[in-house]
Amino acid sequence: MATPILDVRNAVADALHTALPSVDFEKRFVGYLTRADVLDGKWLVTPAGDDRANAARVVVKSTAIVDVNWQIALPESSDTYPDPLKNTPWFDEQMQTVETVKELFATDGELRDADFAGFRFLRLSNNPIYRPDLLTDYQIFTSVVRLELLGEV
Repeated sequence: MATPILDVRNAVADALHTALPSVDFEKRFVGYLTRADVLDGKWLVTPAGDDRANAARVVVKSTAIVDVNWQIALPESSDTYPDPLKNTPWFDEQMQTVETVKELFATDGELRDADFAGFRFLRLSNNPIYRPDLLTDYQIFTSVVRLELLGEV
């Protein structure tokens, strides 16, 4: 039997794949740290937190936190952009890719009111919008969209 956070992670990954059937959402615990693993880009869904608070009448409210990560290797140097870290059009394209998932949870988004293993969408954050350490240390663009979902266990 899986734990509630894993059930939620799996439900989020499955719902994302249903909403975007041409995209594979890989269920993992950590992101990739090798450029070769993310040359064409990968979406990852990882459990990030499980906060529980006892409420009145022995009902336990739980906030499940799931990260949806977009990872892709930085482009190679080119004549136009000898430094890949200054390739603004490429970065703009990656941020637009991230928006496709964020839009699913917008006010009128397809997954805004979905049920994720008994948990419901509470809030979304994308801070920071990318991980500078992974850019400079591993040459991998990584953007983490954090979903907080509320349920009872």
